[in-house]
Amino acid sequence: MSVIGLLQRLLQGARSCIVYECRMCGMKMPQHSESCHQCGSTEIARYDLC
Repeated sequence: MSVIGLLQRLLQGARSCIVYECRMCGMKMPQHSESCHQCGSTEIARYDLC
């Protein structure tokens, strides 16, 4: 199973199908974050899973 498929299964029933994640450490981020709270990176990825 792909990572996207797994995330889709985990998010079934969630209000939003959009996930924000730090590209450096993989930490899940709030929508309006400018930098990662874990590692400080400003590289935030946006994944639309729907």
